[in-house]
Amino acid sequence: MSNIGGERQLFGRMFRVNECDADPEFAAKVARIQEDLATTSRSSSLSQEPEQNEAMVSFEESEDVTEKIDHEISETQESAAGTSTLDDSVEPDGPCYSRPKKSKGSSQPTEPIPATINTKNSHDMLKISQSGEKSNNNNNKNDSELSDQEETPPSSEEPVESFKGGYSSQEALAEDSGVSLQEFDDSHDGVEYNTTIDRQSSKSVSGRIDLLEYSEREWNGKTLTAEHMKLGYVKIIEKTGYKAMRRIRGDNYCGLRATCFQILSQNLNVLRDWDRIEDIEQIPQKLIDNHGCNWLVQWSFANRLQVLPKKKIDTMVQCLKCFNNQLKYCKSIEDDDSRIQHLLKYFNSGNSDEILLFEAIKLLMLYSAVLIHDCMKAEKEIPDYGMLLFARDTSETPEQLMKQHLNTVGDTGGLEQIEMMLLGYTLKVTIRVVRPSQAEQEDFMSYYPDNHKEDWDTCDLIAEDDRHYNIIVD
Repeated sequence: MSNIGGERQLFGRMFRVNECDADPEFAAKVARIQEDLATTSRSSSLSQEPEQNEAMVSFEESEDVTEKIDHEISETQESAAGTSTLDDSVEPDGPCYSRPKKSKGSSQPTEPIPATINTKNSHDMLKISQSGEKSNNNNNKNDSELSDQEETPPSSEEPVESFKGGYSSQEALAEDSGVSLQEFDDSHDGVEYNTTIDRQSSKSVSGRIDLLEYSEREWNGKTLTAEHMKLGYVKIIEKTGYKAMRRIRGDNYCGLRATCFQILSQNLNVLRDWDRIEDIEQIPQKLIDNHGCNWLVQWSFANRLQVLPKKKIDTMVQCLKCFNNQLKYCKSIEDDDSRIQHLLKYFNSGNSDEILLFEAIKLLMLYSAVLIHDCMKAEKEIPDYGMLLFARDTSETPEQLMKQHLNTVGDTGGLEQIEMMLLGYTLKVTIRVVRPSQAEQEDFMSYYPDNHKEDWDTCDLIAEDDRHYNIIVD
């Protein structure tokens, strides 16, 4: 058998390189070696009879070629470690791939492997492309177009937009916060509000959807799971009387978003233990002055609001002001439809308006947790779930709770079950979560917390799993 095939197999193995190893000088030498090898193949096939192909290249000659290739590759890989100059005029042509090995026993001459240099985002890219024997110019053109399309897949996210206060203007946020524009500028110097919106789910809260239509559309299979889920939605209507729902964007703010929209849209009686709701704006300073929470400056705002350290306390106050103002404004709207339309516009504004509300609720949760922990240390009565909240290795103290749990909500994680308890206790509402997957089971309906079902208002959510919540409505 000809050693040409063996040399080609060796060539294929040697040049399976990563994109990061490629540079123009390296690729030029690759092309030159390819050309030499192709010339050897063509001259050998022309000068010898077909039956003499087995002896076209002697063992000594093939060893010389192999040593030449090893030497060239060693030199070029060493030079590739240094700084290379890219030719920006070369157009990108798709991801690199290596030529497959030539199958054993095949004496058919193989076409040379053309190499092209590609650049993308200032990174070197080496593409070793293969042309079939039956390829024509049109096919090559189509392959190039397809390669270009595959090289730059469509982004699933819109560019990050920066907002001052998450409002269309500074005047709008200043007015909503109840302060003058000058006061707003002084307190928000160095604060940027950033949000990334998923193209597939640009709305935070959807319009009204019929429950049965939703279940038929989402669970249209004939499997036992699909039939069980559809039965669960029927049970929701029977048990709650609600026949519709609103879908909630499924990011890591999902649980807070669903709860916040429900308490505002239904005018639920929240924070009933506060004599003046305006006093919630003093929480950051109270935590520092009265409870020694100097670590509060490590609040991350879920990495959605980029705030200078010296402005964090002021920004917390602004978040609490926005939540307080929305509570008061929604209570002033007597018509349910008008209130809902206001909130749909507010939550679906496409900027960071809603993030201010969620961070305010998280701060309220932290304040409740600090009070519970102080009572626990003083051996006073605390809620049933309080012991569980601080029994976790990751939240033995309020500081750990903030750093390892509340800071991640909206960023890399959502609310856990024990934190749903804290959320309901903080707002003084009973959060009722209905799970269609658990129809006819004891946990079909869960309550957070479960000891105030008679005397607190109820906030109704629906969960197909414990990571994503929607809301049920009349």
